[in-house]
Amino acid sequence: MAQLRSVVRLKSDDEIVPLLEQARLRVAYAYGYLQPPLRERSEWFALVEGEQAAWAALSRAYDPPALIVWGPDELLFRLLAEAPIPGTVYLTVLEEHFPAADRVFRLQGGQPMWRMWVNREGFKPVDWSRALRLRPEDTAEINRLYRRGAGSFITARQVSDGVYYGIWQDDRLVSVAGTHFIDRVHRIAAVGNVFTDPDFRGLGYATAVTGRVTADLLDLVDDVVLNVNRSNTPAVRAYRRLGYEVVANLIEGVAERRHIGPFWRLFGRIIPGQEGR
Repeated sequence: MAQLRSVVRLKSDDEIVPLLEQARLRVAYAYGYLQPPLRERSEWFALVEGEQAAWAALSRAYDPPALIVWGPDELLFRLLAEAPIPGTVYLTVLEEHFPAADRVFRLQGGQPMWRMWVNREGFKPVDWSRALRLRPEDTAEINRLYRRGAGSFITARQVSDGVYYGIWQDDRLVSVAGTHFIDRVHRIAAVGNVFTDPDFRGLGYATAVTGRVTADLLDLVDDVVLNVNRSNTPAVRAYRRLGYEVVANLIEGVAERRHIGPFWRLFGRIIPGQEGR
């Protein structure tokens, strides 16, 4: 019987980036784990056999820790079963890889998401004349807006390091869009933290601020991505208007590790009937 390979930790960009580049847009958010301040609190694991590889990117900067995974079913299952990953994580997985991940982690109320993408050639500008650049001193006002229902909280450093635009009504911020990360080396970035005050929806504000953030990012990188809940029809419509298109189906949510017996270690795969329940 051939001996199973063991999971290894990846330390350098030279080890990590070639794996990401195999599915650049579909795993785009993992590039964010290579950027400060997430880099210092992230761990990378891989299981490689021949030309096939499964990998996992774990960021302990979040509570629960955030986990992005990729790989062929059996390799991914073995990686997740063996790697020192916490028992509770916020899992992001491609829909086609979900069955393998589900054998190790039980998702609690997972959200079906779309990964959308745009580049310079596909980008469609809109009127964003009311969208103004936000600064670190606007952080308190941004968080005040998020408390209206976004469930987000950002720091002044995120505003300073990222690209944030907002629309004001008098002295009140009513719409905002920003960034999750900007990777200038590998030329990819993610738009995020988009939110409009419920009293000001239907006016095109989210399209305007997202468009302005996207335009600025496309001066810095080649590819811009974002995630959106598939059921959020107004948001999807706004992003399509800007030229974004769907490049991946994702599932994400809090996941708990299942109990898995030792059988898979003996036979290279879990024996039917022995999976955690």
